[in-house]
This record gives sequence, structure tokens and C-alpha cells, in this order.
Amino acid sequence: MLMNRYLHCTNNQQKTWMTAGLAMRIAQSMCGHLPEASSAKDSGDDRRLKRKVWASCVALDRCVSWSLGRTSALALIPLPTSGSCKQGGRHAEHLTWGLELHEIGNQIQLAQIQTRNSLAARLGSPRLDQQDEYHTVAVHLDAYLNKWENCLPSDWQLRNLKMVVDRASRAERYLLHLRLLHSRIFLYRPMLARFYSMESDRQRTSTNPPSLSDRLLRECAGMCIEAAQKVTSLITETLEPDEPIGLLPWWYRIYYLHIAGANFLAAMFTSDLFTVSVSRSWHDLLSALRAHEHLSTYVQQCVWTFETLSARILETPCPNLDGGGGAPLAEGTSGCCFDDIFQDMGFDFDNFLFGTENIVEGFL
Repeated sequence: MLMNRYLHCTNNQQKTWMTAGLAMRIAQSMCGHLPEASSAKDSGDDRRLKRKVWASCVALDRCVSWSLGRTSALALIPLPTSGSCKQGGRHAEHLTWGLELHEIGNQIQLAQIQTRNSLAARLGSPRLDQQDEYHTVAVHLDAYLNKWENCLPSDWQLRNLKMVVDRASRAERYLLHLRLLHSRIFLYRPMLARFYSMESDRQRTSTNPPSLSDRLLRECAGMCIEAAQKVTSLITETLEPDEPIGLLPWWYRIYYLHIAGANFLAAMFTSDLFTVSVSRSWHDLLSALRAHEHLSTYVQQCVWTFETLSARILETPCPNLDGGGGAPLAEGTSGCCFDDIFQDMGFDFDNFLFGTENIVEGFL
């Protein structure tokens, strides 16, 4: 899992993808995915640890999958009992809220899979909520997210996070809200893509005014961009320039800034979405990314890519990166030789991923 987090801030996409799957398989081999009743021989602490590790592996797989535009595993996570929540304290409470949000994410992903599955339609498989149109299902899923957010305790509400004294608790709750916003982006993203398709088709075929369905898609596309703006705002809040580390680990910050930046690039294709407010958020995002350039060469590449793409979309000159962001890195490289780093440590990365020896026994 730690290796995956490290690789996520490089452009080794294949190894990032493979380590996420490997972490889940190791956790399954340790029976972390089983409910408490199936692992009664373990102590209470062991069961809570296995459940937490499994939930973290599933969340890690979803982060990697959604950022790469792939479908994550629809894995179930056993909910902790009320007794274990009391024993686990703050961490167990955070886990419970996170598991509920994960399940809503499962429903969002399932709805998107069913929308694309023509075979299921031919076989007469029922769709989520018995609806045929994804944007209709999305209305219900959006209501689930709103209900989940409104049910959070008062000190977990976004408006009150700055008043939480304990830094660890505040960091956990910021991450929970970032996951909520990412779920919203994932929910609205198909409508954002459909909105652009609708716009291009309408320009080619007709000058009729937009229908109610068209306007609904427009609003959903705007909500996707608004969620990206909120992600940028939250990350900016957690930077804490006077602190040596910041509230959140830097790899989380880079991950969510990358998610928001991709949506801002999409917004640039139409003035309806790339408003003055979105433009300010875009510049805030680039500033936040530049504040991390000393941490990873990948961040330099990310900034260069974002600026180059935005210049092409907006048809403006590409900014001069000499002395600032540096030269662009070659496609398919990670900036520095990460494989060499592993070799210097005496660690054969490829054999770890693809070797035939029993990996789990080695860990145990």
C-alpha cells in the first residue's frame, strides 16, 4: 500500500495499477474481507486491524481506478458492529462514515456500468432504481450523497472543520470531504462528457433551443466543475505554508489537484463552464501544484502538461518554463529512475509484482 501511494505520485501508471491489485489480493489472503463472524479466532484488535487494512486497500484501488478512468472492484466492506465502534473510538467512527460513502460509490459505479452494458439490456436485466437514463438515476444518487453529508455530526461538517483542534481528527475529516467531492465528480462526469457531445451535435444539426434534458445535462456538467473548484479550495486550505509538512500528506494533495485540474481542462472547451470563478480556481490549482514541485519530478511534469494543454485549448501562447517548471519530461518516463532507486535498495520490483513465489507467505 505504501509503495502504491509512492508510485501514485509518479507516472508509472502500470505499476501503480498492479500494486493496488496486489495489495487487495494479499489482504484477501489474510481474510481481511471476511465479516467478524468468520474470523472469530482473532482478537478484537486483530479483527479491527484487518477490517481497516481491507477498507484501505479497497479505497486505494478505487483511487487508482477512478483516476485512470477504469472501473474499480465492486468490493464489499463489512460494517463494524456498534460495540466495536465504541471500542475503536474516533477511528472506528471515521471508518463507518467512510464505508457508507464507499457503498454510495459502489452504486454510482454500478449505475455507470449498467448504462454501458448492452448485453444486460438485451437480457432484460433490471437497471438501478428501474431507470433507463443515467442522468435520471444520478438524481437519486445525488440525493444519497446529500443525505449522507447532512447526517454528519456537527463537528464533522465542512463549515466547522477549521475549529477542530486535534490535527489528526481534522485531517481525517478533510480527507472524508475530499472523497465526497470526488464521488460527486465521478457521478457528474458522464453528464459532463454527454454535455460536450450534445453541444457539438446541436451545432452541426440544428439551431433549436435546448430541451429540458439538455438543460439538465448543462447543470450537471456545471456541478461537476463546481465540485472540482471545492476540491481545489479544500486542498488550498490544508497547505499550511508555515508548517513543514501541512495538514494532509502531499501525495493526497497532488492526487486531488490532478483530479480537479483534469475537470478544469474540460471546462475550458466552452465559455459556459469556464467562468471567471473557474478561471480563478484554475490559477489557484496551478499555484498549489507549483508549491509541490520540489517534492517530485512528476509534479513538474504535471504542471507542464496542464499549462501546455490549457494553452492549446484556449489558443494562447504556452508560458515560458525556462528556470521555472523545467523542460518537459519524455512520455512514459517518471522523471528520475525510480527502478534504479529500488535496485539500489536491493529490491527487485518486477519480480515482486510478477514473480511466481508465494508472496503472502513471505509477508507473514
